[in-house]
Amino acid sequence: QKISQDNSPKIKNQTSLEKILKIERKRAGVKESIKINAILSNEGAYSQEIGKDDYRIVLPYKDSNLSTLRHELYHISDGHFKGAKTKSDIRNALEYLFWHEPQATIYQITGLKP
Repeated sequence: QKISQDNSPKIKNQTSLEKILKIERKRAGVKESIKINAILSNEGAYSQEIGKDDYRIVLPYKDSNLSTLRHELYHISDGHFKGAKTKSDIRNALEYLFWHEPQATIYQITGLKP
């Protein structure tokens, strides 16, 4: 994962992020009806569900790159947030660690959906 990030094209600003997101969301198979707001921030990289078919991707100003964007986008495209509110915390944690994160990492590194 680190090698992929180190060798990935950097995302230099918000305008660049929005242009790249437009291309990558199609590549990842995200439907047009799904809203994704991507921002550069002082926080670490993460994605979150804001509402029904409404998501946010946050990438750090300093280390934003295509690899990390693809990783976070995969969580959305593969529906990793769906049903999370109805599952127990332990089940969510286990699915995240042993299913969702490995899948997103495979997509991040290879561009192939597992």
